Amino acid sequence: MKRAILKQDKGFSLVELIIVIAIMAILAAAIVPAVVQYIDKSRKAMDVQTAQVIYNACELAMTSGNDAAYEGWDVCVTKYGNHSNYPGRAYGTRDGYGKGDASANSGDIANGTAYNMRPVAWCRGVNVNNWQNTLFKSTIDTGRGGNEQRAFTDEMLVCMAQDGARGGHTGNRNYDGETDIGFKSKFRKGIQTLGDGVQYPECWIIYRRDDNGFPEVWVGYKRGSIKPICRIFPEPAKDFK
Repeated sequence: MKRAILKQDKGFSLVELIIVIAIMAILAAAIVPAVVQYIDKSRKAMDVQTAQVIYNACELAMTSGNDAAYEGWDVCVTKYGNHSNYPGRAYGTRDGYGKGDASANSGDIANGTAYNMRPVAWCRGVNVNNWQNTLFKSTIDTGRGGNEQRAFTDEMLVCMAQDGARGGHTGNRNYDGETDIGFKSKFRKGIQTLGDGVQYPECWIIYRRDDNGFPEVWVGYKRGSIKPICRIFPEPAKDFK
């Protein structure tokens, strides 16, 4: 009886351990991609929610009854007209992808596959080179329409209950004051752009469409000027669905 008990207590054999490890590896290989996909989907959903908050604040600022804010929203068109050198001018496609420093050709506009748009405000959604503006700043510098455009950005920050970030500036640029809240993007994987290869989202950009004057919220990047990657709200591009 004692010999039988000792034989039962010898534990796992090497072959059994290898089988268990192999099963665990197979399970990990099957589960980890699903977990990563779930995390990515969750981060995208959080960014879409953030973009909706920004979009709603834009609409509130436009309809607040503040004439200066409305004129600030419109200054990129009224002051610059069709000048192609408007800072950061871009175009967007119907499926939600954009190209900076360019305009859609008339054929694309005529068939409805693209539209011109102009940035009104932007925010560095991640920390780059130890610098980050935590809330939005107008895209035009002081002296070229920036003061007028800043009136819209100020009103938008009021609609976000961020009065403390209004009207900050350094030198000749309209920077926001620092706050502890900020709007940080969660999804940071590379996305294929229309003009500059794969880029990583690092900015929120509020664009004004030329065709209807409506706002759109995009993620983008900054290389000299700010440039769009893809639309987040309304109608997110497929990379954010």
